Amino acid sequence: MKRQSFFKGVIVAAVLALVGSIAFYGLSYAAGSERAFHIVAIILGGAYIAYLLRGSSERTGRIVVFSVWVAITSGVWFLTTDLTLALNKARQESITAELLDIVGGMAAVER
Repeated sequence: MKRQSFFKGVIVAAVLALVGSIAFYGLSYAAGSERAFHIVAIILGGAYIAYLLRGSSERTGRIVVFSVWVAITSGVWFLTTDLTLALNKARQESITAELLDIVGGMAAVER
């Protein structure tokens, strides 16, 4: 396979950085800046690894594919951990609200 030139790699990295900054700016309003940073970092890392994989040999490609799989799996785990905590908090708040309604109703019946 033809080896990638240094300047082509710099151009790809610059384009990905520009796309990443635009994506971060857009996602930071919707998902918060910390989560937006993690999402953009995972996507840009995968895109750059895919670029490198395109010009690599078969053995290197297998190693890179495994590395990408590990990175994506850990990224999904990281994002779902925050999601699980948020869902548990929302569920706990709804249970607390229902219990307060029940106790308030019992107090009204006793009067």
